Amino acid sequence: MTGIGHSYQELIGEISVCEDCTMQHANGVHDPDRPADLPAVWSEIGFGYLATMGGDHADGCPNGPDGSRDTDCDCGDYGFRTTDCEACGDWHHGDRYKFTLWRFSREEALLRYRREIKRAASFRADGNAMETGRAVASMALYRRYLLDLHAANRRFAAWRESVNA
Repeated sequence: MTGIGHSYQELIGEISVCEDCTMQHANGVHDPDRPADLPAVWSEIGFGYLATMGGDHADGCPNGPDGSRDTDCDCGDYGFRTTDCEACGDWHHGDRYKFTLWRFSREEALLRYRREIKRAASFRADGNAMETGRAVASMALYRRYLLDLHAANRRFAAWRESVNA
C-alpha cells in the first residue's frame, strides 16, 4: 500500500474531475450558479475515499521524478473533454482536471474513528452540542465503513477458501 505521507491509504487510480468539483476541493466553494439539475459536487465518491489534486507527470515533464521541479506544468489539466465528471457525474462537456483517488485502509479508518471518539468526548465536556453532533455523525460513518470492510474481507476469505478447497 502507498499513501500520502504514511502507508494507510491504498491507491485506486486517477480520475477526471469537472471544474466545480475541482474548485470545491481546492477552495471549499464551487460556482453558486451551478444549475439545480446537476448532481451535487463529489457525490460519486463514496465515504472512505480520498481524492488528491494531480497525478503522475508526463514523460519529460520538468516536475517529474527526474526533472528540476522549478517550473509550472499542466500535467494535471486534461483540457476540454466530452466525458462525465468522475467525481459528481456531471455530463456537460468542459474542462477536466486530474485527481488521484485513494481508499482508506482499515488502519486509517480505525485511526480516524478513534480520533472522532476523542473529539466527541472533548466537545461534550465543553458543552458544544453542535460539534458533538458532527463528531458523532462522523463516528457513525467511519464505523459503517469499518463494518463494510470487515464484511468484504469475510466474503473474500470465504471465496478464497472455496477456491483453494
